[in-house]
Amino acid sequence: MNLLRSALAGAVVLAAAAPAMALDFTMDFDNIPVAVPPPEPPDQELGSAVLGYYNNDPVYQRDGRKPWNIVFSEQALAICYGGAGDDCPGQFPKPPSGNSAVGTVNADFFEFSVTPGLYVQKLSFEYTDAGQGSFPSVILYANGTQLGTPLALTPCVGAFCEWKSYTVSGEDLARGQVTAVRFLGTPNSVVFDNIALTTAPVPEPSTYALLLGGLALVVGAARRQRR
Repeated sequence: MNLLRSALAGAVVLAAAAPAMALDFTMDFDNIPVAVPPPEPPDQELGSAVLGYYNNDPVYQRDGRKPWNIVFSEQALAICYGGAGDDCPGQFPKPPSGNSAVGTVNADFFEFSVTPGLYVQKLSFEYTDAGQGSFPSVILYANGTQLGTPLALTPCVGAFCEWKSYTVSGEDLARGQVTAVRFLGTPNSVVFDNIALTTAPVPEPSTYALLLGGLALVVGAARRQRR
């Protein structure tokens, strides 16, 4: 009975210390509704205003906006592929989902960050590039500090070959609590799609203390049982 009470007490402490449930989502940059006035969207419909939809749409307040606590840098643009119509500026193959992907046309990187208090637990995406000289890569950051060296992506052989999938390894993510991700490449030469994330709250120091306390209770109970 004492063992049962100790184990239950430990479980309660562990449950109290556990962070809020993680959030899984995929950004595909498609089917984004037009802003309703006021204000009117900028002339470039497929651009930063579209990515605002993923930033919980702080300016345009469109129906269906995504409260995912993700903020893109101003260099990021949602671009539709060249075969979708005359109004599409992209020259890359059709994205894995829909008609649009994210990239940059006048800078060698764009990035997104998560709301303070959150971090990235899992990250994967798909990409294509203009081949030799496009230099696609990714850098992980923890509160402004770069975590390790850039993660080099395999470039296409030739211009904009098939889309490729990439999953950031658990080892790379374990270098620190990732709070921002930077996507690099020669301007107008690399695009990304289906950026899949798992985000979770950063445990407070007190949470770690509770976790350790709960584990100590469970371990202690197990040791007493063996005596």
